[in-house]
Amino acid sequence: MTITLKDVKTVAECLQLPLAIPNYQRPYTWQEKHVNQLLDDLVLHHKRYADAPNNTTDQHARVYRLGTVVLHRDNSDADELHIVDGQQRLLTFTLIVHRLASLCDRKDVALSLLAKTFDAPTTIRNLQHNAAVIEERLSHGSVAASDLLNFILNRCELIRVELDDLGEAFQFFDAQNARGKGLEPHDLLKAFHLREMPSGNDDEQETEKRRYVERWETHIKRDKDTSGPHLTRMMADYLYRIRSWAQGGHGFYFNRHDIGLFKGISVNAETRGLPYVRSMLLLRGAAKAQAADNQPVYPFLLDQPILNGAGFFDYIEQAYRHYQALFIDEQQALKGLLELLNRYPGRYRTGDGYVRALFDCALLSYYDKFGAAHLEKAAETCFLWSYRIRLTKSSVYIEAINNAARAEKSLLNVIRNAQLPEQVLAYRVPVLKAVEASKVDALKEKFRDLGYLKQEAE
Repeated sequence: MTITLKDVKTVAECLQLPLAIPNYQRPYTWQEKHVNQLLDDLVLHHKRYADAPNNTTDQHARVYRLGTVVLHRDNSDADELHIVDGQQRLLTFTLIVHRLASLCDRKDVALSLLAKTFDAPTTIRNLQHNAAVIEERLSHGSVAASDLLNFILNRCELIRVELDDLGEAFQFFDAQNARGKGLEPHDLLKAFHLREMPSGNDDEQETEKRRYVERWETHIKRDKDTSGPHLTRMMADYLYRIRSWAQGGHGFYFNRHDIGLFKGISVNAETRGLPYVRSMLLLRGAAKAQAADNQPVYPFLLDQPILNGAGFFDYIEQAYRHYQALFIDEQQALKGLLELLNRYPGRYRTGDGYVRALFDCALLSYYDKFGAAHLEKAAETCFLWSYRIRLTKSSVYIEAINNAARAEKSLLNVIRNAQLPEQVLAYRVPVLKAVEASKVDALKEKFRDLGYLKQEAE
């Protein structure tokens, strides 16, 4: 493989390259949430840059590196560089910089992609919508447009990889994705929240960082022979879905575009005085004062805002403690039901896995809020609500659990809004009239025992 050029370029340098979008590229698909996430990250890193001392040696404070763009120089049109990977970011940066330059009346900013025309309806629609989102955000931004523009152009960097063979360009792109280095959602979140923790020469701060990293790596190394799920499964199957559903989003598959769900409040001079941040800091301080043996105490719910930095790692620890208490330690109140779910013949089917994840999310949410109060009855309610989907369908697809979780009368919404356990226990699941699934005799029997399956529904 011949890489003709590999270097680090500022965003300003990248955007003035003779870029072109070849016809084999997919449409521009970034949506409002991706744009807002990028803007949030830019504002956050600008804040870190602005607050850093002039003589800092912290590379993260001096520049913000935003990954790699892969370019191909087509011999048939040597004056243009075709974008192989990075189109979504480069187009979004073009929109952001164009708007900022307009606000600052800067005529000297070169944007090669601004002159391009697009045919794909999806691309045109998303560009127009995202341009409106950017205009609205930047018109009411907390950072001066000129400061943010200079930061993006001169302090944000991309790694440019240029190849002269298209096949090799795609091969490089595939190899980068296959390795997955730095692209996994949990890796990105770990790096983000470690950067959010105070740094310096304080031994106590560095010890705290090492302790969090050690716990994190322990969760990463979990496998089928150890108690508890691997970290990627904990985040993808449970925490991502709980948080996304709480905000009205979907709960399909967790990827790096969803990490904004786990980015919360950066505590700094600007945010510390906000009433709700003050309340969170007071609660966190009280919880830390009660902690024993350096075990973190997390005083917030799994679907609530997160305090960036150590708060995120404590959040993950809280989720693991809940999982351990519910599904590993075998509480007597849950033993019979969990044995049923872990042994019935159809449990290994993909659809059954989706339903089990929905059950686990509901039970985790209840336990997170109400602890062991009425746990057996609450678990039965979660079981009836989630596994009713399994019994009423011959095949279960992920859309089914997503729709159930997002429905107005979803059990998850009831748990989220309940003030007492009894409000959850009062939730009524419709009685089953017919069973469409196979290999679910044990589930049918449990429904019948609980009075939720008519005798003729066989």
